[in-house]
This record gives sequence, structure tokens and C-alpha cells, in this order.
Amino acid sequence: MRNKSMITVASIAATIAMVGAVHAADIAAEPAVHDWSGFYVGAHVGYGEGYYDGYWTASSDDYDPSNLDLSGIVGGLHAGFNYQMDALVLGVEGDTTFMDWSDKQTKSQGYETMSGDMNFLASLRGRVGWALDDILLYGTGGIAYSKASYKQDYDGDSKTWDFNKIGGVIGGGAEWAMSDNFSLRAEGLYYFFNNRKNTSGFVDSYDSNDHVELNNAFVVRAGASYYFR
Repeated sequence: MRNKSMITVASIAATIAMVGAVHAADIAAEPAVHDWSGFYVGAHVGYGEGYYDGYWTASSDDYDPSNLDLSGIVGGLHAGFNYQMDALVLGVEGDTTFMDWSDKQTKSQGYETMSGDMNFLASLRGRVGWALDDILLYGTGGIAYSKASYKQDYDGDSKTWDFNKIGGVIGGGAEWAMSDNFSLRAEGLYYFFNNRKNTSGFVDSYDSNDHVELNNAFVVRAGASYYFR
């Protein structure tokens, strides 16, 4: 009876040990939850568009700046810092984005043209995200800066209005941690400026309400970041 009891106890102990070993192996095989905290720097590329509005009444033609096609490839740099609390990730990020968007329209007379361009966007934004291990979903918003210009030409005379202005930006995206140090992201940003300039003082302008307005821009982009650990 005693031998049977000892055998039974030994069998239970062996079973417990085996189960514990299997459980420990399972735990060891599970990947650690990714930590999004820390400083990071990176680069991004993508596509975007910018929009003017307004009108110019000149000679026998009317111009509509909203018809200018400002669009194309963008590229730039970003840097920021994240702080993680459980699944909640709070952060701040700054970025600079460069582009060469430009367009010009000429009326039938051939001596009246309007043109516009945009070549720089920058922002300083807060980020609020939710971490799903190595995937971070986030929204973002803050202040933005634009460098753009609009130009009118009439029979040899020309005038340029600059739009180097502060506005706002909102957006969102997703980021995937490839490792502890490297991540990939995809995001979209919508910039709004609504900055208006009166253009009625230019040559041959017939309407005191002639104006041009830099309305907004949007950018969709992919990027890569390096986290300092």
C-alpha cells in the first residue's frame, strides 16, 4: 500500500513537472510585448496636393486660382518621442516635407498668366495611439507651416504673393515595429491654412474683390523610423 502511494505521488509529481515544463516552454516561445517608448528619427516619401481659391478679373478673361493643379511627389524627415502607458501611447513629433508642386495657366491673349507653387510643409504635432503589440494605431494633430506663392503676369508686369504662413494639421496612421529599433509607417495628413490676400491692386484688375487664398493641402506618405534604445 505504501509503495502504491509512493508510486502515485511520484506519478503526480512527474505529471506536474512535465506540465510546468511545457507551460514554461510556451511562455518562452511567446514574443515579448513591444515597447513604443523612446526617441526616434526617420524619413518619409509620398504624394500630395495643394489648393488655392479666389478669382482675378483681368482684361476680357476671368481667372480662377482653384484651377491650378498643384500636386506631386513629396519627401522629408521626421523626429519624435513616445511615452507608453499600458496600451496607450502618447507622443510628440515634428516633420519637414519638401515638394515641387507648380502650375501655370495662360489665357487666349497670351500675355496674361497666373501661376502657383508650393515647395515646403512642416508641422509640430501631438500623437495619441493605441498599441496592439507591434502595431500602433494613432491620430495626430498640431500646427503647420507652409511655403508657397501665387503669381500674376500681365503684358510684361508681374506680382507675386507669398504664403509663408502658420496653419493647422490633423491626420492619422499606423506603424509596424519590425524590431526593437526599426519601424515602418503609413499615414495621411490634412493641412488647413485659409490665408487670403487681396490682389485688386495689380495692373488691369477690374474688381476690388479680386483675391487669392491658400486653402489647404493633403499628403499621404510611407516612412521608416529608427528608435534609440
